[in-house]
Amino acid sequence: MVLAVLINFLSLFLYIFAPSDYSLSFCILQCAIFLISGVNSYLVDKNRDFPSFHLIFSISFFCVTYLYPLFVYNISSSFSLFAIASYSDSIISKATALATFAYSCYCTGYVHQLKRNRIKPQIQKSYVWSSRKIESVNKITIFIFILFVLFGGLDFYTAMYNKDAAEVGGISKYLVMILQSFIIVLAMLYIHSNTNKVRIKILVTLVAISCIIILTGSRTLPLFTLLLVGYVVCYVYKIKKLYIFLAIILGVVGMSMIGFVRTGDVASGLASYSYETSEIGRLDMFTDLIVCNRNLYAAYDIVDKTSCTYGLTFIGPLFSPIPFLQSIFLKIVNVPGDYLYSAAFITRYDLGADRSVGLGTHTVADVYLTFGFIGIILFYYLGRLIVYARTKMRGGDPVAAIIYLTLFADAVYLTRASLLNDLRNICWALLIYYFFLKSVRKSVI
Repeated sequence: MVLAVLINFLSLFLYIFAPSDYSLSFCILQCAIFLISGVNSYLVDKNRDFPSFHLIFSISFFCVTYLYPLFVYNISSSFSLFAIASYSDSIISKATALATFAYSCYCTGYVHQLKRNRIKPQIQKSYVWSSRKIESVNKITIFIFILFVLFGGLDFYTAMYNKDAAEVGGISKYLVMILQSFIIVLAMLYIHSNTNKVRIKILVTLVAISCIIILTGSRTLPLFTLLLVGYVVCYVYKIKKLYIFLAIILGVVGMSMIGFVRTGDVASGLASYSYETSEIGRLDMFTDLIVCNRNLYAAYDIVDKTSCTYGLTFIGPLFSPIPFLQSIFLKIVNVPGDYLYSAAFITRYDLGADRSVGLGTHTVADVYLTFGFIGIILFYYLGRLIVYARTKMRGGDPVAAIIYLTLFADAVYLTRASLLNDLRNICWALLIYYFFLKSVRKSVI
């Protein structure tokens, strides 16, 4: 705990006294602090899981924060979306220090919650549902997916990469939100099932849904689902770390390949693609994560030149669990819908109201744009929430399992999204849990 706090104060000190121009040596120092903070948190966690939210979130955070200033900037400072730069390169060091401080706050909260959990949690199942009850939820999930396909869901994902998504979206956009919540509940039920037969049925459902959607070129929901599958299988069967590591490597390579060829024929795309055609070489594998770094700089520049939004850009994800609440709010306050999300706000600020591309966001940019520097404290509570939910899940709490599994499955995407990105999924999954799984019986331990 002492080391985590010291790192926190050091990162704060370096942020305050960060250079006023780009400094490679300073960015290297920031990356070193990030690594020390992350590794310390991992080693202090005696009851750590593998894979874990902390590990995946940290790797993703590294990609969206440090790859560009350390490796890409000096090769091609205008790489990809970085060419759309309304900010000065002089803020890179300061923004990188801000992100390092945010991560150290997360690690401090993580370690603090570990210290509060003085009693070692026992891995047990305090709730067991009947096979019939679990299979009914599985069948409903399959039914929703069929509806999703029938209402043009696959066409929506395909068109998304041909810029025609608006023409084929419709009800499928809402069905996929419901589907994702059912997938979360199924993953939780996999842990609490007491028969391998039922678990196999759940696995078949989740993997089949992922594979079908992957054929459209989309990676978001398949990655979310496959991470859930991987975690619950490892949780139940204690898979060896070597096999898990190999699976992660294959997953990263596979998802990267899908990203390269999703706008064309997969076979010909894989055959013709070469890293030599990219200006940043093999780092191109992480392009989707690297480009999010510009949003950190853009948000920092916006707050520096104007001010934060004082909570406005948190309204979108905060109100998202309740249908139509965002629309009602917009009518009351009479502001553009782009102001409710940091990603849309940054895009509007840089490209205007009429644009053909979205710039996205960065989780630190999301918080900093919304609340300014004081908002960084939220990362401390994210760290505490992760450890608290995981501990309660291991004690058999299905509600905590839903929360942790959702956050775990979104660990990669969370670094390039709003900090409240998972709120809707968690709330809807909990509603499904209370609606379909009221009748439970405690298992005998």
